[in-house]
Amino acid sequence: MNQELFSKRKNPYGSDEYEDPANNLKYQRMDYRTESKASYLGGKTGVELQLDGNQPPPKFPHKYIYGNYKNYYEDRRNKYKHHDPRLDLLDVSLFKNKDVLDIGCNSGNITIFISRRYQPKSILGVDIDKDLIRKAKMQTKIDYALQDPSEEKQQGPIDLCMRFSYFPKSMSHMFGYSFMTLPPTADYTGFPVNTTFEDGDWVDMDVEPESYDTIMALSVTKWIQLHRGDEGIKMFFKKVYKSLKPGGSFVVEPQPFDTYYRRAKQTEETRFIFEGLSFTPDQYEPYLLKLGFSSVKHLGKSLNDNKGFKRPLELYTK
Repeated sequence: MNQELFSKRKNPYGSDEYEDPANNLKYQRMDYRTESKASYLGGKTGVELQLDGNQPPPKFPHKYIYGNYKNYYEDRRNKYKHHDPRLDLLDVSLFKNKDVLDIGCNSGNITIFISRRYQPKSILGVDIDKDLIRKAKMQTKIDYALQDPSEEKQQGPIDLCMRFSYFPKSMSHMFGYSFMTLPPTADYTGFPVNTTFEDGDWVDMDVEPESYDTIMALSVTKWIQLHRGDEGIKMFFKKVYKSLKPGGSFVVEPQPFDTYYRRAKQTEETRFIFEGLSFTPDQYEPYLLKLGFSSVKHLGKSLNDNKGFKRPLELYTK
């Protein structure tokens, strides 16, 4: 059979061209077996979307330009463990009966874990992604409703990925969630009443000076610097220092500078900012000590199965 004739044969089931007047679009059926121009809908669909005029192909926005990855803790945890290995490097004294801030909390898994396991006086999780904060609030409700009611001080296993719980998840769908508010006369201050979440860019938020005993910034410095530049990350550090109480702790997990370029390529703005960066993560320590922190303790790298997540944790004391 003549392949050329076969490839140019008319479509026996209908016209090769058809229009959508309502949306001002024109479609053309194409044979994916022949060499042809690229199709926006994929070669094997046999359909190409033609835009009127010189309009460029549709651009899909980058969803994770702030590091706001979905299902982030599926990758961060060790493959066969239920918790984030970074928590093994953090002493309970950083959180017990303390006012804690978790900047870049993502979906709140670590924030909830700390609240349940270490009983802080209060803990606030902040993230720039509204959807992640919405998920964090929902996970708090679900986790509280499905936990073991007889569990003393929540010392049993806690699944960081929020996939497993004492009661099946269907219970919350059948009977709703437990009440998370208490009467004014109640003296209980544990989970979940000590746990709150807020969406927004923390650098732009109003924060009272000396509000927190412990501030965590886990794997967020790269994203701040890619969007705000050298001065932006320095402004962030200054605000952290100002927000800590005397003797307070700053836990930071800086990402290696060699990982910046790959993420900087996501947008023209971040690429432009990246080209002007000169303040690298290895310069953070002398800057923070000069800023006023009295000491720094290198906590080491977490024992993570994923090499990309074996990053150093540093603890600065005000």
